[in-house]
Amino acid sequence: MVGADAGTGLANFDVQARDGDGPWTDWLTSTTALSATFGGFDGHTFYFRARGRDAVDNVGNYASGNGDTSTFVDSRRPGGDIRDQWRRDRYHQLDGCSGSQLR
Repeated sequence: MVGADAGTGLANFDVQARDGDGPWTDWLTSTTALSATFGGFDGHTFYFRARGRDAVDNVGNYASGNGDTSTFVDSRRPGGDIRDQWRRDRYHQLDGCSGSQLR
């Protein structure tokens, strides 16, 4: 969340998270952190929303619906060997070069 408030300035903000269609829960409260690590479950979609608070305690509203952003957690390892695929793709791009020229 990026914000500015003439005169008082942004003091901190709150972030809520939601797992799928579940309830919104407080994740970060009164924070000034610009990044944080969220531990989600594989195969789940998580939604996030934030609200700001200024130095005189005026508090903004949370976004409605699915919030401000979402992410799908996929912790499965991709199949195959990415290095070998890169070599095959690179070989085809080097028109006229033999495979022995690739390292």
